[in-house]
Amino acid sequence: MQPITVFSLQPWAEKMLHDHQCLMLALKPPIPPVCYKPGDEDLSIRTWTVRIRAEWIIKDGLRHMLLFTGDEETALLLEAAFLPGQQRSLNDERRRAFVSGLFTALGW
Repeated sequence: MQPITVFSLQPWAEKMLHDHQCLMLALKPPIPPVCYKPGDEDLSIRTWTVRIRAEWIIKDGLRHMLLFTGDEETALLLEAAFLPGQQRSLNDERRRAFVSGLFTALGW
């Protein structure tokens, strides 16, 4: 298995992994924009799931939790968490992308 996206776990999810060694997360799949008129067929949104399994290793006397999944493609939809040192460059990149998109939309 390959490493999955780094993400933050809510305290309840971390407790679930410690207690049961597994967790299932529900994700909404990306939905393309559509025109919907009353009377059209139902556009109900189904969910995708990511099953996560926890395993522990002990290194230098400390217990570390490692997470694994067999749902690699769906796991890529999890919102990534970034380290504090990465946040500034990430914010700069988002600003540049926003300004570029704005200028393109305005025809500048």
